[in-house]
Amino acid sequence: QKPSETMDSSNELIKWKSGFLTKAIKKGRVAVLDSIDEAPATVTERLNGLLDQKYDGKVKYFEVPENPKKREVEINQNFRLLCTCKIDKISQMSPAFINRFDVIVLEDQVKNISSNDLKELVKFLLENTILVNKTKASQNAQNQAENQADAVDDDDFDDGWDGEIEEPPENIQQPMQPESASQLSEEDLIEKFNPTSDQINLVYKNVDITMSMSQIAQFCHAAAKYIKFFEVEKGTFDGKLVIEFAKDMLKKNEDFSFKNKYDGLKTFLLSHLQTPEANDDNEFFYEDSPLLCEFIAKLYAASLINLPICVYGPTGAGKTSAARAFARIRPCTSKTKFQMHSFHSGTKPNHFYGTTTIKDRKIHFINGTLTTALNQGDTFIADEMNLSSPSTMKSLAAALEPCIGQAVYIPGVGEEIAINSEFFFIACQNEVGTIGRNAIPASIASRFRYFDYPKQEVADI
Repeated sequence: QKPSETMDSSNELIKWKSGFLTKAIKKGRVAVLDSIDEAPATVTERLNGLLDQKYDGKVKYFEVPENPKKREVEINQNFRLLCTCKIDKISQMSPAFINRFDVIVLEDQVKNISSNDLKELVKFLLENTILVNKTKASQNAQNQAENQADAVDDDDFDDGWDGEIEEPPENIQQPMQPESASQLSEEDLIEKFNPTSDQINLVYKNVDITMSMSQIAQFCHAAAKYIKFFEVEKGTFDGKLVIEFAKDMLKKNEDFSFKNKYDGLKTFLLSHLQTPEANDDNEFFYEDSPLLCEFIAKLYAASLINLPICVYGPTGAGKTSAARAFARIRPCTSKTKFQMHSFHSGTKPNHFYGTTTIKDRKIHFINGTLTTALNQGDTFIADEMNLSSPSTMKSLAAALEPCIGQAVYIPGVGEEIAINSEFFFIACQNEVGTIGRNAIPASIASRFRYFDYPKQEVADI
C-alpha cells in the first residue's frame, strides 16, 4: 500500500501500489530475488502461493490479501521466479521451501575452461563494456511511462473488476515516448569499447586462473575503461602499465603506491580534476602533500570504473573532508556534486532512500540523499557507515551493484530508477573495534575497495 496523492475526505488516504513482484506476475516477467537466504521465514512462506502453482494451461491466481480491493492477481503464464543464495546457506533454509524449486548449483565456471574459450570470454566482456551511456533520459522516461500505466492499472483493482482493462480516464495524460529514444538504435544510445586484437591479448594474458567469473568481468570492465581514459591507442601510456594498474586497483584489501611505477598515471589523473572553489572544506589542501595527492588520484581512478570505496582512518583524521573535497573537484555534470548522509545506530534505509511527507494537504515522496545521488550522478558519501546496523548496511546493496545505467528497483521508492553513469559511492568510517562499530556484512563487503586514509606527516601538519 502507498499513500494517496490527496487528503480530501472524498478520497482514500491509502491506495494500492503494485510492487516489482506483483508487476512481474501480471506482465509475465522474470522476478529475481537475490540472496533469498537472507530473507526471514515470513517472506519465504509468503511465496509459497506462487511456488505451489501447477502450470497446466489453466488460469492461476496469486492471493494478495494486502490489497483490500482486489485480493487476487492473475498469474501470467510467462512469469518466472529466479532466486539466488549461497551454497553453504541452502542447508539452513526450510526444506519445504527449497523443494519447491528446481535447484541449480553454479560451480566454478572458469576452473576447467580452455584457453580459447577464456580468450573468447575476455573478448566478449571487453566488447560489451559501456564507455558512455546516453540512455538515462530515455530510460527514466520509459520508467515514468510504465509507472503511470501501472498507476492506471492499479486503480482498476476494484471490487467490481471483471477481468477487462478499461481505457484510462481522459483526464490522465498518456505517457509519450521521447522521439529520440524511439528512433535511435542501441548503437546510437550507448558507446561500447572496441578493443584491438593486441588489447584483447594483453588483457587475456593478465587474467589469473584463480579469478572467479565476477572478478574476470570486473577486471575486463576496468581494463576497458582505463585503456580509453589513459589514451593507450594514442600512445600516451603503455597498455601493459595500464593493465597492471587495473589489477592493483581491484585488489580489494591490498593497498599500493604510485611511487616510481605509476607516477605518470597519477599526474594524468590529477590533471583532469577541476579547480576547487571556495567552500567549507577550503582548509583541505592536498596539492602539497604527496600522500594526499596519491589518495585523491586513487579516488578518481576508482570513480572512473564505478568501484565503491571504503576509507578507514582514525577519528578526526580528515576522511570526510577529503571525500567532500574530492567530490567537488571530480568531473561530473551534476551541479550539486555530492550527497552526504551521516550514519548512526538508529539509521534506517528510508533515511537515505527517501520517505513520505505531507505538504499542502497532499502526501509526497521525498527522495533521500542516496536516491538523489543515484539519479543525478553525484558522489554519495556514507559517513560513519559502520555505526549503522548490519541490516541497514545490507540495504545499500542496490547502490553497490555493477549495474550503472540500468534500471533498478529501489526499496521504499516503489519504482525503478536508472543509475546515472557518473554515480560514485564513498564510505568513510573508523576501524571495527571502536565503540559502536559493526563489521560490514559479508553480502556487501566484497563489493568495496578498501583504502587506509594517509597518516599525517610532520611536513603536512
